[in-house]
Amino acid sequence: MNDDLDLRNRANQGNKAKDLLNNDIFNRVFEILEKRYIEGFSESKSDDSHVREICYRQLQALRKLREEISILVADGKLASEKLDTINKKKFY
Repeated sequence: MNDDLDLRNRANQGNKAKDLLNNDIFNRVFEILEKRYIEGFSESKSDDSHVREICYRQLQALRKLREEISILVADGKLASEKLDTINKKKFY
């Protein structure tokens, strides 16, 4: 029963993460920030490695955030599939 609850929680979390990745405002903010960080990097002066380093780190953190949300989506999908399998076994 505890496993079922954990699987349901993970599936629910995955659905919420998927909704977030499909949200227009969320994606627009990602686009704006990604563009800002890339521009900051590419428009920095040749002797301003500090600015480039900051922009690079911000861009990597932004991409890592999206990756982690995608991992939650995948985990939720797996949890849903496991729940489906468990429920089918209960009926047979």
